[in-house]
Order: sequence, then structure tokens, then C-alpha cells
Amino acid sequence: MLTPRSRTSDPLDLPPGEIHLWYSRFDDIGGEAILSRYHALLDDEERRRGARFHFERDRLCHLVTRALVRTTLARYLDARPEELTFSANAFGKPALATFPGGAAGRLEFNISHTNCLTILAVSGDGEIGVDVENAGRRDASIDIANRFFSPAEAMALRRTPAARRSLAFFELWTLKESYVKARGAGLSIPLDQFGFHFSAADRLSFSVAAKQDDPSDWHFWQFHPGRDYVAALCARTTGSERPALVAWETRPLLFDRGVPLRITRQSE
Repeated sequence: MLTPRSRTSDPLDLPPGEIHLWYSRFDDIGGEAILSRYHALLDDEERRRGARFHFERDRLCHLVTRALVRTTLARYLDARPEELTFSANAFGKPALATFPGGAAGRLEFNISHTNCLTILAVSGDGEIGVDVENAGRRDASIDIANRFFSPAEAMALRRTPAARRSLAFFELWTLKESYVKARGAGLSIPLDQFGFHFSAADRLSFSVAAKQDDPSDWHFWQFHPGRDYVAALCARTTGSERPALVAWETRPLLFDRGVPLRITRQSE
């Protein structure tokens, strides 16, 4: 049985050149006491949004995700979680607005969740996007790839052995989603106008069809945060140094611990 304890007074440091990843599962948190503490951290709009979910599982996911975002970012900012305010751009990408004490513009964050797992990515160096999918519980559709992926990606999937095709689909899907989320422009960026190629067992290359972006501005990582889970991270890079990734498993207000990060591919 986990014993609740506050970590909001324990500040976090985000050195330049690091990106932090926070994993949180919500299937084993339980207990009305901790869920009530999470609920108290939310603002009125977050509570209304959570109440609109039809299924209890979705309401729980929303609650834990918002608690994760608030408690974690508050520790970087040395603020109280309930004091943070958020905004979103025209395409819905969330960002910190302000909190008592000043502007919070230096922190970039992004969130993704699937089934019981939420991932929060945090950077102080530029735009980031993260996506996670449970490849073990969802069937991939080659029709989606044929319609929306780049021609080269769709062809590569058709040539992939059937036993591995679903995993290969989600590897591409998470990479594409991470880039779209980092750009913050939603599906105004056509998915067939950029693509990924797995050039070696642990390397990938990124290309853009039109001159709408410079591929060298971005770095990508693919990793597996748990059995059947596939995730990808995209970050805008500055200079020649690749950011270092640091990962934790956490339950908001309960505990956190460092975890190894198994990177399976990254951009060249």
C-alpha cells in the first residue's frame, strides 16, 4: 500500500541539454483520499472537462494526467500545483501561461497517454512532442498507412513481414505524431508530406517533402516504456549536441523513482 506524501516542496532542476520524461500509470493508484487530493489541484475548466467523459476509466485518466502535469511542473517552477495556469494555441497544443511570481515561458512540455499509461515530457530548450501507443491492444491498419503516410512509408509497411507489421506501423505512427505535436500545428501538417526511414537497426532518418521545415532542426528518439508500449519523442535541437534523456516513474504526490530508458532508435 502506497503512503501519500507531498513532493511539491521538493524542487526539480532541469539542466540545459536535458529532456525529462515522466511515466505514470493510473490503474494501480486507487484510494479516494489520493484522488480527492488530485481533484483539489484542478481548476474549474479541468474539472468540467473531466466530468464530460462518459466512462469512469477515462475520467480517471484525465484526473491523474492533470495531477501529473500540475505537480511535476510545479516542482520545476518552485510553485504550488494549483497556482499554475495553462493556455493552448489555435491547434490545441497546451502551454504554461503564468503562475504567481512571474512568467513561465521557459518550460516546454507535452503529454501523451494510452490505456493505463501517461507520459509527460519536459524541456527548457525548445519545442518537444511525445506520443505513446499500446501496440499490443490495437490493430494497425495498412489502409491508414496507404491513405495518410508518405508513399515510401506505406511501401515499407507493405513489405514488412505480417508478424511484425503492426509494431512497425505504431513505430511510424508515434514518430509522426511526436513531430506534429512538437510543431504545434495539428493536422494542418499533412502526414504524407514528411516521413521516416529506418536506415539501420538503431537509427532513423527524417525527411520533409516541401520546404516547410528543416529536418536538421529536429531530433527523434524511439523507446519502449513498458511491454507492448511504443513511444517516440521529437525535440527541436540547437547546435550539434543531442539532448540527454532522463526518465522517472511517478505517482503524483505518492512517489517517484528514476528508471532506465531503453532507446531502440534515434535519428542520425
